[in-house]
Amino acid sequence: MAEVLQRETLLAQLDQAGKDAAAEPEAKQPVQATLGVFGAISRQLAAGLKHLAGNAKAAHDEHEKRIAALEERLRAAETKTALRYRGTWVLDEQYNPGELVTDGGSMWHCFKSTRTRPGEVSTDWALAVKKGRDGRDGR
Repeated sequence: MAEVLQRETLLAQLDQAGKDAAAEPEAKQPVQATLGVFGAISRQLAAGLKHLAGNAKAAHDEHEKRIAALEERLRAAETKTALRYRGTWVLDEQYNPGELVTDGGSMWHCFKSTRTRPGEVSTDWALAVKKGRDGRDGR
């Protein structure tokens, strides 16, 4: 509210200065010169503000792109399945993607939710580590 009153007061003063300059021809030139300077300054300020606004928008757009890329990476990381060892395979137990079990001395990786036994004809499991031969005398 105070800003509006200040602006109206300033405009009234400028208007009165213009009327005074018109009434006194010899004072007209300095007032016109002053108004010309104010006009030049306001044009320069407007151009500077326009330039700053353009730079701010470009920076904002760049940040928006970077944030979107980071959000996408975060979504991908959060949905990525982590490996989890479940121990020895158990009949009728539910196994989910990313889980590992041992069965018959080998380790198996589960690709989709299943109750099937690893090694059976199925695409639910993949052999991760094949059973090795027993060593001699524990060596």
